[in-house]
Amino acid sequence: MIDPTFKPSNQDEIALYVLKQNYMMSVFKTHILTDQGKSIIANYTATGKAQQVWKELEIYHKQSTQAENVCEILLNYIVTSRIDDGTWTGTAQGYLLHWNKQVNDYNEKQKTGEIKDMQKRIHLQAAVKGNPKLASIKSMSQLQGKLGSSITYQQYFDLLIEAAIQYDLEHQSSHQRHCTRRAVYQHDMELLHEDSYADFQPSSISDDDINNSYTAQMYNFDTPV
Repeated sequence: MIDPTFKPSNQDEIALYVLKQNYMMSVFKTHILTDQGKSIIANYTATGKAQQVWKELEIYHKQSTQAENVCEILLNYIVTSRIDDGTWTGTAQGYLLHWNKQVNDYNEKQKTGEIKDMQKRIHLQAAVKGNPKLASIKSMSQLQGKLGSSITYQQYFDLLIEAAIQYDLEHQSSHQRHCTRRAVYQHDMELLHEDSYADFQPSSISDDDINNSYTAQMYNFDTPV
């Protein structure tokens, strides 16, 4: 009866179908008390299409549950994510932009209880606490607050972006210097390796010398000295 694809094929089935539809509509009206549920039922009260009511209720609850799960995942990330927890492999600037996007996505999906600017700032300060350069922006904003010129969340975020860009440039330069030193060291080792082989003359050592040397090293507790 609640199968939305079912259609009666003869007069007897049609009569029984109508009775079941009316019965299900009365059940829905008695037990479904949510505003959304009542709204869906009201749309089909005149026609008595209980099948369609069930279909729309099922779609609504599936979509509602999925949206709720997405919001829970986003909120968990916003609250617990840390720039220094080892899970982020991109730049500091990239982390900030990604974090802010999750907040915007959450607020778009959440009908009520969106994250306000003050909460955003608190969560973001916690997220970047492990990066000294970014964490120092909190002190700067607090100082401005004491001077009577408190900054907005967007201003705080912009300051963080500037600091992150500077941090990324410094980190990139340090990484490049490290790679350069490593490349030079590796090149020197390769030259040393080549020189060692150049001094080595295989033809000056006979097979007997190699066998004697190998045999001399093969001994155990029972071998006489």
